[in-house]
Order: sequence, then structure tokens, then C-alpha cells
Amino acid sequence: LNVAVFPVTKDGKELEDEDIKESPEELLGTSAYYEVRILSASGLPKELSNNTFVKFKFFRCSSYTETPRVRGSTANPVFNFKKIFEESVTPTFMDYLESEVLIFEVYGEDLRATK
Repeated sequence: LNVAVFPVTKDGKELEDEDIKESPEELLGTSAYYEVRILSASGLPKELSNNTFVKFKFFRCSSYTETPRVRGSTANPVFNFKKIFEESVTPTFMDYLESEVLIFEVYGEDLRATK
């Protein structure tokens, strides 16, 4: 799975190196913006990769964020999905960034079950 997560501006522009804070504590009390990009997947099992999509939960989101389904059957789906998340930087959010993982789940329909 080809994904990227990185800080951006409120308008979704990538931060310049000089705009990135050296110390995470400098961000406390501010709003931070993060872009999640899910570009593509490769080498998926052919029989399980019909109408493929990816889902994930970011920080305290109660529901999953999903990519649109890539219609048809392909072992190498291209999603080209982007979403920006805004978070208030609190000690809890800092702990999340330092100690948690972001899990991406890839789903597809089983071609054998549709026959």
C-alpha cells in the first residue's frame, strides 16, 4: 500500500522545511493540519481485489474514512485519495503521534463468491 501522511498548511500546501517546528512542544495549543494520501496498492490477491477500497480512522474519529471503490478487478488499484485533517494540538494528541500507529485496511470483494 502506497500511503503518505504529512503536515500541511490550512490550505493543504506542503510545509516548507523552515515552517516545520523543531520541538513538538512548540505546537501545543495550536491547530495542526495533516494530509493523508492513499495513492495505490500493488500485488493484491487477484481473486480478492474486485471493487477495492481502503479505510482508516485518524486519531479520535468515531467513524472510518474510506476511499472511493476502484471498480472492477485489479491487483494494482490506484486510489489517488487525499484528505486533510485538522487537530488541536493537545498533550493527548502529542501522545497519539508519538506512540500510536495509523492502520490502513484494504478491502475487496471475493470474485469466487460472486460467481
